[in-house]
Amino acid sequence: MPEEKTQDGASQADARSQIRKIQEEKERREGKELLKGKTNQDMINILYKAAKELDMAEWDLIKKVELTHLTDDREAAYTGPVVVDLPGITDEQKDVITRILKA
Repeated sequence: MPEEKTQDGASQADARSQIRKIQEEKERREGKELLKGKTNQDMINILYKAAKELDMAEWDLIKKVELTHLTDDREAAYTGPVVVDLPGITDEQKDVITRILKA
């Protein structure tokens, strides 16, 4: 069965990919706003809360997202990736972290 095309000739898969890219860019902008003024310690605390909610060991989540270095300077401004760009975790786990950030 041939893949359906949109009006401009793009495949539906291409269209879905474009929509996902737009959503990710929106999430990045929102993520930057949520992280403004946060310290490394704030992010550690957020990740600990998320780990508990996800029934994970707290330090395991911090290792998974490759942010163990945050403990080196806890009071410094957080300059790491926005939540959508955190490596090693699922979208569901990112959603939990984002919800805690918004609280």
